[in-house]
Amino acid sequence: MSASPMTRRTRHTLAVIIAVAAALRIYGVWFGLPYTQARPDETTVIDVALKFLSGIPSPRFYDYPTFFMFVETLVYSVYALCGVALGWFASFGDFVRSWPTHWPPFFLMSRSISVVSGVLSVWLVARIARRLAGDVAGLAAAALLAVAFLHVRDSHYGTTDVTMIMLALASVHALLQADDHTPEADTRAGLWAGLAAATKYNGILVAAALPFSLLQPAHASARIPLITRRVWRYGVAGTLAFVLAAPFVFLEYPKFREAMELLQSSMSTGMTRDIDNGWTYHLTTSLRWGLGWPLLGAGLIGLVGLLVTSPRLGALVTVFPLAMFAVAGSSRNVFVRYMLPVVPFLCITAGWLVAQVATRLSKHMRHPQAMALATAMVIALAAPTAWSSVSFVRILAREDTRVTLAHWMDATLPANTSVLLAGSRYGHPQPVRWREWALWTWDRDRLRFVARGPSADTRPAWIIMQESPLPVSVPQPEAVAMLEEGYDLVHVIRGHRDGPTLYDRQDAFFVPYAGFSTTTHPGPNFSVYRRRQAP
Repeated sequence: MSASPMTRRTRHTLAVIIAVAAALRIYGVWFGLPYTQARPDETTVIDVALKFLSGIPSPRFYDYPTFFMFVETLVYSVYALCGVALGWFASFGDFVRSWPTHWPPFFLMSRSISVVSGVLSVWLVARIARRLAGDVAGLAAAALLAVAFLHVRDSHYGTTDVTMIMLALASVHALLQADDHTPEADTRAGLWAGLAAATKYNGILVAAALPFSLLQPAHASARIPLITRRVWRYGVAGTLAFVLAAPFVFLEYPKFREAMELLQSSMSTGMTRDIDNGWTYHLTTSLRWGLGWPLLGAGLIGLVGLLVTSPRLGALVTVFPLAMFAVAGSSRNVFVRYMLPVVPFLCITAGWLVAQVATRLSKHMRHPQAMALATAMVIALAAPTAWSSVSFVRILAREDTRVTLAHWMDATLPANTSVLLAGSRYGHPQPVRWREWALWTWDRDRLRFVARGPSADTRPAWIIMQESPLPVSVPQPEAVAMLEEGYDLVHVIRGHRDGPTLYDRQDAFFVPYAGFSTTTHPGPNFSVYRRRQAP
C-alpha cells in the first residue's frame, strides 16, 4: 500500500492548508501574558524544566513523564545561549533567574512547542489519510484538522497533550509505511510510540495498533520469523525511547507510584459530582462542540465504513482513538482535552468518507464536477468548527480581565491598604505592587479568609468579587456577607455578559468552549468594592 508521489497541485493545496493551520494556532498564542495562571498546567510543566536548567536532577513531579520538559529545557537552553551571545543576558544563570520577573518568553517558547506539534499533526493526518484513500482523502482530512476547534484551542497551550498526539500519529503513519516491507518503519513506529508514552503516559495505547499491522499477508513459512523481527524492532525502539525520555519513572519509582495512586484516586472521585457518564459527556459535549455535529457525524460514519471495507487498516488507524475514548469515558474527570487524541483520527475517517463520495460521484459526472462537490462537502463539514476556532482565537488574543484588573489596582490602590480577593485563586490578579498591601485570601484548610501583609485591619478596605460561569469562580459566602457591612461598588471590569454559553466545567480556563458571542475578553468579571470611610 505504498503512496504515489504528490502532484504539484496537491503539494500546493496542502501547503495552503498547513499555512491556515499555523495561522489559527499562532494567533493569540500570547494569551493572558503577563498573567501566569491563564492556563494553570503550564506553570507546572515549566517548573520542571526550570529545575533541570538549575541543575536539579529530579523533576519532583510525576503526574506527567518528562519528555516534553526535556524538549522545553533544550529550547530554553538554545534561547539562553543566543541571549548571552547577543547581550540579552549576562550569563546562562542570569536567564534562569529572569523567571520571577520576566516570564513571558518562557511561556511563549513552551507554547511554541505545541504550535509546531499541532501543525505537524495536520501534515501527518494528510499522509495517513492519503495512504488510505488517495489525495482527496489526504487533503480533506488535513483541511478538517486544520480548523478543528478542540485541536486549535489546545495547540495554544504549553502542555503535553498536542505533542503526545503528534507522536502517536507519527507512530501510526510509520506502521502504515511498514506495509511496504520497509524494516526501519517498525523501528520508527516503536520510537514514536515510546516518545508518545514518555510525553503523556496514556500515549502507550498507540501500541495497540501494532498487532493489526502484523496481520498483513505473508507466506506461512515466513510469517512467524517476520512477526518476531517486527515485534523485536518495535519493542526495543519503543522501550529505549521511553526509558531515555522518562527515566525518573524507574529512577524514582516509589514517588512515581505514589503520584499514580493519587491520580487514580482523582480519576475515580472526579472534580465535580454533576457528570455521571463520561462517554456520553464526551460525545455530546467534548466532541460535539470540539468538532461540530457535521464533522463528528462524518467522522463516525467514516470510521464504521473504514472498519467494514478495510478491517485491518481500519483497526490499525482507529484502535488508538477508540481505546482513548474508552479509557477517558471511564474516568470521573471529564476535561474536554481528554478527547484530543480522538479528534485527528475522526478527521482522517471523515476525509476517507469524502474520498469515497468523490469516487462514486466521478462515475456519474465529470471529474472536475465531482471534485467541486467533494470540496463543497469539506467546507460544509468544516464550517461550524472553523467558526468556533476563529471566534475563540479572537477572544484569546484580547487582554485578559485579570491583567486589566492588575493594572487598575497598581494605579489606584494606596499602599498599606487591605484587599480581599474572593472566588477561585485561578481568577485572582497578579498586580506588581501586591507586596504593599495586606491580601485577604481564602485558606482552603481552615475554610476562612486569612490576611497576609502589612495591614492589621479587622475588615478589608477593599473587596474584589469575581464572577464567571465556571463553578470554581463562585465567591465564598463569607465574602458576600462582608459586603453587607458597609461597602460601595466603585469599579467593574467585564469580560462576558449573561447569555447561552458553555465552559469546560472542570477546568480553570476562563474562555468559553461554546457560545462565544457572550464573551469579549478572557477572564472572569470583577466587581471592586470599597469600605465606606476607608482610605
